[in-house]
Amino acid sequence: MNVYQTINQLGFKRSYVQKFLLVAFIGTHIPLIAAVIYILKTPQDEINPTLVLLVILSFTVVALVITAILLTKLLAPIKLAAQAMEEFKAKESFSPLPQNYEDEAGQLLVNISQTLTQVKALADERQNYTSMITHDLRSPVSAIVSMAEVIQSTDDIHEAHEYTALILQSGDHALQIIEDTLHIIRSSNFTIDPGHKSTTPAEAFVLQQLDLLRGANSSKKIKFNVQIDKSDLILIHPELFAHVLRNLLTNAIKFSTDNGIVDITGHHDRDRFVISIRDYGMGFIPSKAETIFDKFTQEKKKGTHNEPTTGLGLYLSRTLTEKHHGTLTAQSDGPNQGATFTISLPTS
Repeated sequence: MNVYQTINQLGFKRSYVQKFLLVAFIGTHIPLIAAVIYILKTPQDEINPTLVLLVILSFTVVALVITAILLTKLLAPIKLAAQAMEEFKAKESFSPLPQNYEDEAGQLLVNISQTLTQVKALADERQNYTSMITHDLRSPVSAIVSMAEVIQSTDDIHEAHEYTALILQSGDHALQIIEDTLHIIRSSNFTIDPGHKSTTPAEAFVLQQLDLLRGANSSKKIKFNVQIDKSDLILIHPELFAHVLRNLLTNAIKFSTDNGIVDITGHHDRDRFVISIRDYGMGFIPSKAETIFDKFTQEKKKGTHNEPTTGLGLYLSRTLTEKHHGTLTAQSDGPNQGATFTISLPTS
């Protein structure tokens, strides 16, 4: 990049073509300059036309070599861009590219850098959604296994029928998760188009998610107190926001003791609607209120029935909430003091 940078400093900042023209100009004038110097330095009566021709031809070869070298050096930005592409193909990462040049080659470096960064972000997000489907399927599948074990051990036909219905419901839930997530993964754009959002009654939406989690709650029998006005509306992407609520509600079940209580409230705060999910279970150390949202967080722990966690759920929930231009925060007074997760969404 040294030759390219030097020419850039000479005042040819904005045009890559001008840099090539400068090199071509230098190359074409080297033989002429050599001939002029030979003629000026040689006494007039000693000038030999043949020698003049040889000087011109010799310095033409020199000029060609110098021009070829300089033009090769001028291609350094293009080579850097090509190397970044090859590096990205091999390792899905690339070394930082210069961003401070103003000509066409500099713009190419900027565009390549931005494109590769966007592709990397897209690949990461696709991986996130793949992780999300694995994470979200754990609850309904575990519920199916648990209820099947109950059916296997009971002689009560009525109870068996009830749990069979719950198994079917959990199976439908699992299929819906798969369909929703595959739809998202197939999407070419993971930002939420305003046209894909809909105004939804908040209470009905929460109750719908709770109904889908009846199977997961069958053993602990957690009581959910929902205090949201029937007229309150939220502007959401239903499929994506359902993942957020299901994950937070599943966590509330997971970290609560049997027959526990979970309070779900909703209220307006200026131009935002706030949903809070408060459990009275295991809680966490207050200083961990941010790290629990890290991807594959080390703060993950098992539930009160030793239910496993992946360390992905809260990370994905916050990511999806932020796609709604919202926020997701957590608060706890300490271990065994319960926890409150608060979602704040814009109303327009």
